[in-house]
Amino acid sequence: SDAIMTVLYARDEDYQRQKQERGLKETEWEMTKKQRQHQTRNRHEDWGMHL
Repeated sequence: SDAIMTVLYARDEDYQRQKQERGLKETEWEMTKKQRQHQTRNRHEDWGMHL
């Protein structure tokens, strides 16, 4: 039964790690998306100021 528990635990750890990595990628993407929106908004504001 120890072997079964070890396998189940290892599989659960893999799942948790994958979930964390996916979560990190999603938050990174959200952050870059916000940065991109911010940059384009700033660029438009600067362009408007120069006119």
